[in-house]
Amino acid sequence: RMVVLDTGRGLALYSPSPANLDDAMVDEIMAVGQPRWLIAPNEIHNVGIRAFQRAFPDVHTTGCIGHPRRVKDVHFDALLDGSSTQQDAPWTKGDALRFHVIGGNRLLHEIAVFHAPSRTLVVTDAVECIHPREHLAGRPPNRAMTWMMGQMGFRYRVPVMSPEHHGLCVDPKALRSSLEVLMEWDFDSLVMSHGTIFEGQKARAAVMDAFGATLDAIESRSLPSRLFWRSVARLL
Repeated sequence: RMVVLDTGRGLALYSPSPANLDDAMVDEIMAVGQPRWLIAPNEIHNVGIRAFQRAFPDVHTTGCIGHPRRVKDVHFDALLDGSSTQQDAPWTKGDALRFHVIGGNRLLHEIAVFHAPSRTLVVTDAVECIHPREHLAGRPPNRAMTWMMGQMGFRYRVPVMSPEHHGLCVDPKALRSSLEVLMEWDFDSLVMSHGTIFEGQKARAAVMDAFGATLDAIESRSLPSRLFWRSVARLL
């Protein structure tokens, strides 16, 4: 699920994976360019950080504000949250990359990245579009997981936010503000960790549809439902 971003000044590895990094993949990456930055895009996409830090000991590692609690033995050079500016991430120097930390969620502080040269928006779990049998990475979920994901708003073949984003978002105003920021970027390609690549107007529509469905769900929650999800977010 890793995305290799060419900044013109070295490579940024977004969501570095797999955890078991072998020499063949190191050689494949080096054939593209020199990795300079690792970007752990949210608090649950972090399984490959240790392996990549060992393979490329001079890289700068950017994570999210909740990462030290999740992966205690990993060093982060920068931690981002909703208040972070472009100057807080050294890989934004130049014109290639911009980022935004998606707001509204108490568990995930997801870093969305815009790669200007290719006009590509890169996200992790903020937009997913999974076919139950045809997918790019990982195994299809079992029946229990499928049922649980359905209860949290997940729909196969349809661009949606992940169950974690959908269920644990408690601030619709912050999420709507993030959507506005993303849509200001001039992207016509969407790359996500869980799903296929969207091009053209489909890319922009996918973001609008995914965020819009979650916003509608949050704003229509009953008081008991709001209290329940706030309690779940605190426990996590």
